Amino acid sequence: MPRLRNASDWERGLRASVRSSTATGWSVREDKGRVRLEVRTERLNGSTTLPFDWSRRNVGDVVSRARNIYTLVTDGHDIRDAAKIANNLAPQEEVQWDRAIEAFRQKKTTTGLEIKEKTWNEDYRPYLEFSAASMQATKAPRNSVELAQKVLREWKDRPRSSEKALIAIKAFLDFSINNYGLSSRSWSLTREQLKEIRGRPQAARELAILEDTEITQLAQEVGLTRNGEGWKNYVALASTYGLRREEPWLCTAKKHPKHGFQMWCRNEKISGAYRTQPRWLFPLAPEGATWDDLVEAMLTERLALPDTRPGAWNTLLSKLEYWRELVKKYTDQGQHLKPGAIRDSYSYRAHKEGIAVHRICKAMGHSLITHQKHYVWATEDSVFEG
Repeated sequence: MPRLRNASDWERGLRASVRSSTATGWSVREDKGRVRLEVRTERLNGSTTLPFDWSRRNVGDVVSRARNIYTLVTDGHDIRDAAKIANNLAPQEEVQWDRAIEAFRQKKTTTGLEIKEKTWNEDYRPYLEFSAASMQATKAPRNSVELAQKVLREWKDRPRSSEKALIAIKAFLDFSINNYGLSSRSWSLTREQLKEIRGRPQAARELAILEDTEITQLAQEVGLTRNGEGWKNYVALASTYGLRREEPWLCTAKKHPKHGFQMWCRNEKISGAYRTQPRWLFPLAPEGATWDDLVEAMLTERLALPDTRPGAWNTLLSKLEYWRELVKKYTDQGQHLKPGAIRDSYSYRAHKEGIAVHRICKAMGHSLITHQKHYVWATEDSVFEG
């Protein structure tokens, strides 16, 4: 570096301010009338020209820009890229989001507490694709808080989706900070920030529990639709064994070591650190159900199901007049009727029958904590029941 001669007071002050705003080894000098930022440390050796004239009037801008570049470098950028980002020539919003999302998908589905593609498609993909589109828009969010707020507004009427969205975004941003050079200063989401973004939690809606007669009537109604016999079998299986939406297709009759042939579900659902194991099912049909012995029907191949995806169940219900009547009935009562109400009703029947909680959890394939948080144990009328 050329020797400095006759440095004026403002030049000495500029160099001192840059050093105090960055770290040892960081400095500025004049280079052909412009400001050159140089870094000479054990781990980093480089320089870049800043878009400022070497002039007293630019002291404040130079110090501010040097500090911004220093922050970006400490977050993993090299000095030239950091200078471009700080100059808005290559803003961080221009990260190759699609590539980063695909890398994140690979990580989530193949390493650690790996998730299934179904979980990815339901709990991550829609929120991250919306985020990527937002980041590439003309007025892109400038930091993690703005991004999270925008995503939250998109799903504001669906509390569960909003919760999933924030979980997905935080995990993805942490991944991108570690692997794609996003600034942790601007793009991390702290617990306090998430709490503030969520705001006061909405009161949980009371879940509707279908009456036994409504479940049996529903079986009759879906039996009149296309693939009706298959859908009737679906309702019989789901209500008798308290199954998740996709599980009727994963059931088979299997010989138990002590109890003869019983229904077996081979589903393995991953939720965080918890993995649902394949399990024996416990029959508890709605009162008044007229369908045959389901284990026998399964053994004799008389329990065919619709050749479709599990999501078709929601679509079928949305078109069914009887289901719309049920939705209106429970909405008028201040309750939320969801397509998975058949499973919720199984939980309620099991508790009403006095079956031990650990047996209910085992049969339904989830932990006690999950059962306590998401499944119905009693209704308002239960307080009056002897």
